Amino acid sequence: MATGSVIWAPMLTAAQYPNRPISILLFAESILSIRPYDWQCHILLNYEAGNQTAAACANFTGKTSTVFPIASLWTLYSFPRARLMYLSATSAQVKNQFFASLDRFRSRPALAGWTWLETEVRNPHGGFLFGRATDTSGNIEGLHDQPDSPAAILVDEAKSIRDEVLDALERCHTSYRLFMSSTGQAFGGFYQICTAKSHLWKVFSIPSSLCPHVDLATIEADRENLKDNVFRIKHGAEWLFDAGDSMIELEHVRALVEPPPNTFPAGRLRSAISPVPVTSPCWPSATAIEPK
Repeated sequence: MATGSVIWAPMLTAAQYPNRPISILLFAESILSIRPYDWQCHILLNYEAGNQTAAACANFTGKTSTVFPIASLWTLYSFPRARLMYLSATSAQVKNQFFASLDRFRSRPALAGWTWLETEVRNPHGGFLFGRATDTSGNIEGLHDQPDSPAAILVDEAKSIRDEVLDALERCHTSYRLFMSSTGQAFGGFYQICTAKSHLWKVFSIPSSLCPHVDLATIEADRENLKDNVFRIKHGAEWLFDAGDSMIELEHVRALVEPPPNTFPAGRLRSAISPVPVTSPCWPSATAIEPK
């Protein structure tokens, strides 16, 4: 599904921007002929600024077809010796979605001389972008910045990446880092990035209502027809604390037990169990615990 507004603008050649970084939004508009949505611009500008950037997205928002291609190709264009890794949980996502979406840019004049392979793109100056999936054998190579050769790590569907892989990526020293994913159950490394570790990242939540290409009538129809937990993931980009079948949602239970228990003054505590006749079907009831 196409996202962003495709515009027609004069194509810029590499000679017009000789080996110097240009604005990521200017690159998207003038070289790739894409005008990103507002929320995509905010994510891309944070990426360009070198901020660790994470986005929890609804389905069909354009992260794989628009945001990741702009970020990766801008990095490779602006820094001719850059090294980038695009990582996802499945080889199908890497090959059939991300790199397939890059293929439409191979005829751009500014990218003349680049080599476009099934899961790799190289520029003539030694820079490269390669794809890896965690469902294939072999180790995930670490990337680190080198002189005149910045490194970037792009992680798609980060919620499905194993925690040990995300831990290994944390040890990599890179200039650019962008993690994006749909949501799901409220656990795992990417969930922690979006919540407990959010002070270390620029974190975004992208519901489908922010995407003009998603019809509002479709959203409302899904609201009526889908299970609540499915709708909250598909359109709301929400994290779920249960499977959607509990009478009382687990986040409310957690909120009740989150405050620490009351403390009592020093002294012995007395617990009394009120006796219940043997014939009673009830469990013994505990009275309040009081200091003595």
